[in-house]
Amino acid sequence: MGDNRSDRVSVVVAEILRYLEFHPDASDSLLGIRDWWLKRYPLLDGLGVLNEALERLIRAKVLERVSLPGGEYIFRALKGSGRSAAQTPPM
Repeated sequence: MGDNRSDRVSVVVAEILRYLEFHPDASDSLLGIRDWWLKRYPLLDGLGVLNEALERLIRAKVLERVSLPGGEYIFRALKGSGRSAAQTPPM
């Protein structure tokens, strides 16, 4: 793991992509991703690093944020983009 926040975000991005390789239909909340998708990776900055990683993946059109009734969100792989998680360039 690197020494700065950007390096930690890149590691979390890679872990999410790895998870999606094996679970392409997965969808979860922010806390669900932290607790299940990344359970082997300790987030050093609370949810900040995870939020940044998710935003990177949304901008790269790998993930989408879906609004649920009540104002909560889930995140899932973006369907129909023609790009799999494995094809996503490092960020």
